[in-house]
Amino acid sequence: MKISPQSEFWRFLRDSGVISASTAEGLERKVRDSWMPLGRILLRNRKITPDQMLTILRLQGAEPGQRVGDLAVREGYCTQADVDAAIEFQRQGGPHPLAVLLDDEGVDRDALLTALYGYVRHLEGRAQVLDALLNESQTQGASGD
Repeated sequence: MKISPQSEFWRFLRDSGVISASTAEGLERKVRDSWMPLGRILLRNRKITPDQMLTILRLQGAEPGQRVGDLAVREGYCTQADVDAAIEFQRQGGPHPLAVLLDDEGVDRDALLTALYGYVRHLEGRAQVLDALLNESQTQGASGD
């Protein structure tokens, strides 16, 4: 089962001792509950109709790898600009995990900064591994292996 980047973030902070498991769970829930699905935003902004949303969900059931916005554009229900605007609203709609953390009085800011530095180093390491794999794949493709 794949873990979402946000869940990984909360787990990292918990494992670093910055926050307790119960605090991590509560803060993650607070961020998650404020998030609005793209389809709901498109409906609310009247870019798609409820019937179109049902069709999109049926299509997504048949094509699980397809995203709601991509299907809405593909079916001609809305434009890519409509989807992009909805995604931007979605990003700005809820509190950022760091804002939630900084608002929590039980969080030691110095420990948080130390943990965030460690998390950035962790992400950089993953990016280097992905870059190496990509370069290896491109090298093999270019040499005809």
